[in-house]
Amino acid sequence: MHFCEELRCGLLVQPANAISSLAFVVVGLCLFRIIKRRSVFTLFPVSAVLVGITSFLYHASWTFFFQVFDVSSMFMLSCLLLTFNAWRLGLLTTRRLPWAYAALLGASISAMLILRGRSGEGLFAGEVIVYLLTEAILFKKRPGTRYEFFLWTFATFLIAFIIWNLDVHEIVCDPRNHFLQGHAVWHVLNSFCFYFLYRFYLQFGPELEGP
Repeated sequence: MHFCEELRCGLLVQPANAISSLAFVVVGLCLFRIIKRRSVFTLFPVSAVLVGITSFLYHASWTFFFQVFDVSSMFMLSCLLLTFNAWRLGLLTTRRLPWAYAALLGASISAMLILRGRSGEGLFAGEVIVYLLTEAILFKKRPGTRYEFFLWTFATFLIAFIIWNLDVHEIVCDPRNHFLQGHAVWHVLNSFCFYFLYRFYLQFGPELEGP
């Protein structure tokens, strides 16, 4: 993969992109403090922390080995949303939700490794589309759902995606700026999506926080 920030020799090959990845870890740790007891909601901070760690290791080392983990970390979010919506559709029980999440995550990573190339991005996009379709179905089935934080997530991700494209295609690009990069902004903005999505699904707490 290619990003605007040029590669350096040292412990941090891409300093801005690496350090900004830790925003996911910060948000994840904050969510751990907010969530008082262990429940399926714990999957949000766990996923956020893992995304931050894998992204940091990839941009710090710039090796293919950690790139696999970095791309795989995108599935941690898409698979989490798919399994939560599968529960809302009545396809999963609360007890089986974490296991279904792990199974879907494993299947997504395996498919990426088998297909290779840039299949990871395509699979992630496909899962996001499926998620939005399930949300459209639920919008009709459960009209009382509050969508404020869902819209915050969508708006934040859209802005981040525009900035990501400006960086990747070097439309707005200063390779030697190791303090501020478009891809770094993409990291920081998307880290907030974990909080917004947690708040969105929190409204289903009494039903989700079962045994």
